[in-house]
Amino acid sequence: GTLTIAATNVYIKEELKKNLLLIMAIIMLTGVILLMVILITIWYFMIRPLKIIGEYTEEVWKGHDEKAELKHNFMLREIDGVSEAIKKMVVVLEERYINMRESKKLLKKSEERFQLAVKGSTDGIWDMDFSAKSFYMSPKLKEQIGYSDDEIENDFLVYSLFVHPDDKKNAQKAMDDYINGKAPMFNTEFRFRHKNGSYIWIQARGEAVFDEHGRPQ
Repeated sequence: GTLTIAATNVYIKEELKKNLLLIMAIIMLTGVILLMVILITIWYFMIRPLKIIGEYTEEVWKGHDEKAELKHNFMLREIDGVSEAIKKMVVVLEERYINMRESKKLLKKSEERFQLAVKGSTDGIWDMDFSAKSFYMSPKLKEQIGYSDDEIENDFLVYSLFVHPDDKKNAQKAMDDYINGKAPMFNTEFRFRHKNGSYIWIQARGEAVFDEHGRPQ
């Protein structure tokens, strides 16, 4: 025989409506579950490590760096290694700072002793800095040519301006011979201009400090 099934349009619409609601409910539930998984993942892999690092940083900031330690998990192992490297770097920087501070103290004492030696000496003292392009003349040397300490600046051009024109060539040759290793020290005589316009004879002696390339400093 023949089996005939008949369905009205109303019945079909109702069934489709039920199926559509079921599909929508499944999609919404899947979306909620996926959102929860994403939030948990973000918390575990991003927020939680940052929170741990923040707690660790706070302990270090409070000065409890010896007690502070990062909780180990597979996401923080590399960060823990970096933190140890930073600790070592901080120790090295502290040591360098202490050494630099001590070096400054020694330099200050050395400068004070030098100034005392300059003030107590009857000789005029000069210093030519090739790298800074400066020419220092002690107050005693300025006094010998008739000037007070504040009348002449420590300028590199002062040396050539005050040397007698006829003596510049010999003075420069003596300087070049010493710098090029042809003389054990710089030692020459030349006339230096006095404030009153006359020239006085000066014996100039000196030794230079050379860098690793053999250039005077």
